Amino acid sequence: MSQKNDDKDQKIATLEARIEKLEQLLKLNGSGAVMSSATLDQNTPNPVRNRTTIGYNLPDQFANAQIQLTDNGGKLLKRITLSGTGRGVVNLDAFNLAAGTYNYTLLIDGRKVETKQMIITR
Repeated sequence: MSQKNDDKDQKIATLEARIEKLEQLLKLNGSGAVMSSATLDQNTPNPVRNRTTIGYNLPDQFANAQIQLTDNGGKLLKRITLSGTGRGVVNLDAFNLAAGTYNYTLLIDGRKVETKQMIITR
């Protein structure tokens, strides 16, 4: 009997944690629908030699948006502030970056929307 109660307690705790995660997702910007319109495209060209473009889509309402470029270790290398709504494109100069793999992330109101990888070759 004690084992069954322990098993039930564990299942309840797991379900409560899952519900909490779902509730947090629904609270994004007051509505999950607002954030769902935000997207980040794969940069082109990829791999990159000198320059690349990154497309994105911003929702109709938000306080701030940015794309952050980080190295493989997570060190922030560049922060690009975005404005407006809807589709947009960022042109990124890769001249000063060493060959390797980098990540870029779309953040809206401090929340991570999506992360992509780019490869720089020389």
